Order: sequence, then structure tokens, then C-alpha cells
Amino acid sequence: MSEKHIVVHGATCKCKFSVEPKTDKLKVKTQTKHYANDQDGAEKLIASTKDIGQTLEKNTFGKCKKQPTGSDYLPCQAQITKWSGFYEKMILSNQGKVLLEDSKGTCPMGAPDCIEITKHGQVTETSEQNFKNANPMIHNLINPMVDVRDMNKKQPTYKGMEDSDAENINDIYINKTDASVLINYGNTDGDIRMIAKYDFQDFNEITDFNDKNNKLKSASIVVTVDNMQIQGKIQEIHRLTNKTEQQVFIVLDRTTAKIIAVLGLEGIDGETEIDSYTIGDSKPLIEVNTQKYALLGQVHTHNLMKSAPRNSNQIGGQDTVENGFGTSEKDKVTAKSLGINIYALDSWNYSSKNAEVSIGRVTPKGVETKKIGKTYGKGEGSKIVNIGLECLNLRVGR
Repeated sequence: MSEKHIVVHGATCKCKFSVEPKTDKLKVKTQTKHYANDQDGAEKLIASTKDIGQTLEKNTFGKCKKQPTGSDYLPCQAQITKWSGFYEKMILSNQGKVLLEDSKGTCPMGAPDCIEITKHGQVTETSEQNFKNANPMIHNLINPMVDVRDMNKKQPTYKGMEDSDAENINDIYINKTDASVLINYGNTDGDIRMIAKYDFQDFNEITDFNDKNNKLKSASIVVTVDNMQIQGKIQEIHRLTNKTEQQVFIVLDRTTAKIIAVLGLEGIDGETEIDSYTIGDSKPLIEVNTQKYALLGQVHTHNLMKSAPRNSNQIGGQDTVENGFGTSEKDKVTAKSLGINIYALDSWNYSSKNAEVSIGRVTPKGVETKKIGKTYGKGEGSKIVNIGLECLNLRVGR
């Protein structure tokens, strides 16, 4: 497979609905820290999915075929609303994902993916400076088709960092406030570490990679999943369930760096409410008993019997009907809007409060699965699902 270049400041773009056609150049306005290789060193800012809106030099591709007016066309007023085809595994400090030369932009006046990149903006000639400055772990993440270490085995790849060091850099750092990923070095077997965003940013200017990595580790805490605490809370909401639904939130405790479950407000007959909020473009947050947490998932029960009116003039109260297995359509909408897994306990189907209750799940992509496992009952369950780990892995992209 041929190498895919990353896109940088000054990349040339074109729109397939341009009449002439004309091109325009991409301007990186959303970050000032991350640079790609250039013939004379690190000089060009890396473009990301955060570079949207009027982010071109002239913000026009001439006349627009999608805006006919009599025998002519109206001028294009280019505005990029989103990017596709970006590199999923590399997230910059602005939380944007790196654009590649085959990434495509969408303009509301055109159609999805109507804006293409014709020149990525990098100078492709290699030089000794390229290899001296290239951190192989970072380079391989943003330009995965070429391994710098194979081309330059004996050369230190970063000031203070040898090749053997790079192989040991495999942690993921998440923001203690909302559990969003600050940096993901791409491996699946490293630690997930919690750090305050302002502490993480303090180390961005350190050029000695070993020094930077050691300071990041000293300022962060390894994230763990308290599975038994979560299992206990899940069984508790089953025990509490009768005529109303109950819920727990799967959260990151910003003090202990543990993934735990906290009891949420009681619902009603057939529904619970997740009173989440965001700060700016943060991931969803939740507040329980004055404590603020990053929200990673929710588990709720389906109550033992569900009331339903037979008709609007019914005398003698509502009928009671059995609830349904697994998650609902409302759960699917909530999972998608919050970007978290939603789990439902089939509590209505179990009279014993110590029963091993079946669990359903719906993902943010709308994938519903009934009976993914069971709660631990009296502590002897054989089909226990590690819900905390599932939610954490979803958040960091594992």
C-alpha cells in the first residue's frame, strides 16, 4: 500500500461543484503545537477535523454549480462543516483527529465529501533533519505506512529518546474532568492514565521525550475499574426495583481514578432520566450528591410490571403488562446522543431480589444486544459482564 501523507497548513483543496474549477488553500487556525516534517525542519502545522468553518485562504472556489441563477451561477462561499477519512488513532491537543491526503470535506451548499485535497502541503523530499526530529511512535501514528525506525535504526529518534524507549511508550492519557482522550499512543496493552488537562498542557513544550514521559507519569494516576463495586451497585438497583425504574451511572472518579458506579435518581414507571451536562465541547458530565463525574455509561432496570392504559376512558385504573427484554428505542437515542453505552436489566422478569438478572446493551452506534450476560446475584454469577471496562474502552477507542 502506498504511503498516505498527513495534511498541513497550506494544503490545496478543490470542490467538485466549482464551475471553473478553482482551488483554495487550507489554513490551520485551531492549534499551534503540532507540526509535520518539512525539508527544513518542523515548520507546517498539522490539519485536523477541528479545522472547519471558513478555514480556507479565500473561502471560495469561484462559482458554484449548486447555485444556478439564470444563465450563470452564484459565487461560492466555502464553509466546511465536517471532515471524513481522517486518521482515527491520532488525536491532537485540540481534540481534533489528523487529516490525510484522501480526507474529504463537506460543504452545506454542495454535498457530503464534495471538497477534496489535491496537494497535502508537505515537502516530500527527505533530509537528515527529518529523521533527527522524527519521534517514531508519533510519526507512525500520523503517517502509519512508514516506520522511521526501519530507515534509521542507529540514530536517536528524538532528543533523549532511543528506539528501545519508543517501544515502551504505549499509555493513553485521559482528562480527569470528562475522561476525554488527551493523547493515545496507539497500543492496546498500555495503561490508561488520568491527568488534569492543564498539567498535561504544561508538558507540551518539553522536547526531551524521556523527560516529558516521566513527568507525565508522575503527574498522572493509572485508571482502574472497580468491578465488584459496580456489580454491587447493579444488583442493588435490581433489589430496589418494583413499580419504578432505578439507575446507576458508570463514571470516572476524578479523585481515585477509578471507574465506579454511583446511584442515580429513581425513575418512573417505564423511564429514567439522565441529567447530564457538558462544559464547552466536553464529553458528558454528571453531578450526584454535589460530586461531579465524567459520565461513561448508564445501567437502568425495567420495573417488575409496566402500567399501560387500555383507552383514554378506562374505568378502574390502568392495566399492568409485562415489560420488554433488553434496551428500548429511547435507550438507543440516548446512547447515540451522549456517546455512551446504555444497559438495561430485565428486572421485570425476576421475582427474586438476589437473582442473576439478564442484561441488555445498546451502543452509541445503535447496536442492540439482548442478554449479553447477567448480574452477579449472590456473588456466584458465572456470566458477569465487566461493564466498567466496556465503558472505559469505548471512551478511549479500544
